[in-house]
Amino acid sequence: MNQHKRSPHSIFDFTYSLGKFLLFLIKLQVFWFLSVLRGCILLGTFPASVTVLKFFYHLFEEKQIPQVLYSDFQTSFNNLFISTNQLGYAAGMLLGFLWMDLRIAAVYLKNPFIHMGILLLFIATVIVILYLFPVFLRYDLSFTQYFKQALFLSLCSLIETVAIILGIFVVTAVSTFFPILTIVAFVPLFCLPLSWFSLQSMIKIEEKNRTLTQ
Repeated sequence: MNQHKRSPHSIFDFTYSLGKFLLFLIKLQVFWFLSVLRGCILLGTFPASVTVLKFFYHLFEEKQIPQVLYSDFQTSFNNLFISTNQLGYAAGMLLGFLWMDLRIAAVYLKNPFIHMGILLLFIATVIVILYLFPVFLRYDLSFTQYFKQALFLSLCSLIETVAIILGIFVVTAVSTFFPILTIVAFVPLFCLPLSWFSLQSMIKIEEKNRTLTQ
């Protein structure tokens, strides 16, 4: 009976690639943290997080781990600073408004139907916002069109949406059991399923559009 064994060379290649990928995650985490501090937290979180997404898209499309330098990260951070903060805080204000409505409905109105309706609207808005920055990185649209395209993707990509949510849940659960991940790679691990499945969703829609126009 022939047994297929992994050669030492292939094991070495796998170990090297894994180590390179882990280093990539750690570097992204460190650069994200430094950039968030540089933006005084409130103005640094959105551009730093979107920059992490951008490097993942480069990884998936080029099929090789990019050489991430702090200067490269900062260049992207600077370029994305204004637009990502505008989108991020607009989305945050929308969620905050819905959250206040949710609390008012729960405390004062005490109508289960109104409460459930606002809760579903809040969840739907969170799902739309998951696609907001992936859409921003891939397309050149107006401010309101980014929200419309994110809504369109969330409605047309049920499988990818579920996969994003499950992926984020798994990352959060694993980080709970291994707190060291929160320090060394939580943000990149959080962005990993979001970037991969959102990219698959956008590619799927683009291919359908090309098929329809042919």
